[in-house]
Amino acid sequence: MYSSEKSGYRKRGGNRCNSTSAAESGAIPPGWATFALKGYIANSLFTKSMSKKSSGAAARHSLIIRSKVMSSRILDISSDSLTMEMNENGTIAGKYTGTQLATVVGTIDQYGSSSWQGKFMHMTNKGDMVVAIGHGTSKPSSKKGIAIIGGEGVMWTRSQTLSNLNGSKWKCEGESNMIKGSSLIYVDF
Repeated sequence: MYSSEKSGYRKRGGNRCNSTSAAESGAIPPGWATFALKGYIANSLFTKSMSKKSSGAAARHSLIIRSKVMSSRILDISSDSLTMEMNENGTIAGKYTGTQLATVVGTIDQYGSSSWQGKFMHMTNKGDMVVAIGHGTSKPSSKKGIAIIGGEGVMWTRSQTLSNLNGSKWKCEGESNMIKGSSLIYVDF
């Protein structure tokens, strides 16, 4: 470790800025010093952990979605919130199997709680498309970077075989791994 560790610098994981002096200099808005040190700004909002506890979960949930953040961008920063947009893709298992593309816009407060809105597109392995919109919240992440999320929304499809999903309301719960940029979401409809 560096001798300047007391001033906020660390060797492992690369140098980090001294959050106190960065906030004082205006590089980080006031109140964001702790927020930045925890890595919330560098890592995306709704990336969830790839937990191994999903065996048997397919029988309990309509869908299990595992996704990874592919890109993110900061839309707005203020003294008490951060708004980001994340683009994710992943796999779907359950009532149908396939892939998911998602765009999620989330706003995090300086304490780590957040709210989000998302647009989702599922392509099944049989070539059917399902689209959905939704919104939800997330609790602050743990020391390991895991945040618990929940939400709800509505889905539609033009598929004849999945037409029973048109207008269906869905609810989700899962985990976001802020550090790894991965997610595990359980969906019920």
